[in-house]
Amino acid sequence: MGPSDEEILAAVRDILKDADLNTTSAKKVRKILEERFGVDLTERKKKISEMTLEVVDELTAADGDGSPSPSEDEESEVKTKSPAKRKSSGSSSAAAAAKRTKTEAPAKRAASKPKKRPKAEGDEDGESPRKKSSNSYQAMLDLSPELADVMGQKQMRRSEVVSKMWAVIRERQLKDPKDGRFHICDDQLLKVFGKKRVLTFGMMKYLKDHMK
Repeated sequence: MGPSDEEILAAVRDILKDADLNTTSAKKVRKILEERFGVDLTERKKKISEMTLEVVDELTAADGDGSPSPSEDEESEVKTKSPAKRKSSGSSSAAAAAKRTKTEAPAKRAASKPKKRPKAEGDEDGESPRKKSSNSYQAMLDLSPELADVMGQKQMRRSEVVSKMWAVIRERQLKDPKDGRFHICDDQLLKVFGKKRVLTFGMMKYLKDHMK
């Protein structure tokens, strides 16, 4: 017997409390729930999507302006990965390293000392790709006139735009009454999304064209 709706809702709240709206989707939440409860929840995916949107509404409402804390931006994507997979990868790497240590000649080990990563073109400071990605994620972006009109400012971080858009949808009561996974654009949002009815968790594919 699968989990009750109450158990699923509690688990969704636990999953989303530190999640980032930029990387979160109803499908990801459902997959985590399936791992947690050990059951296939495909037949309940619509209900789980509705619960996910409900919890997101609660969280953005509690934040006031919907802006996430810096720790959410940097850590949420890591938290959604499976701990079991990380552990398995680490143990297999350790075993492989131990095997190489026994078979390699001293000269070969000396030759295989780690070398500094060569600086790529335009990479004067030699920053790692992960650090550059994090810096880019935190960077202030220029908003298009249409998006700036909704946000009330011309520059924002990517995460701030998404969170603010969730708040706008909630405050204007734009959720589709027939299917809560979607929102109905008013005239102002129509200029941003280009269509009347939009899957709320899929908004980033429209918003990214309005941020540079």
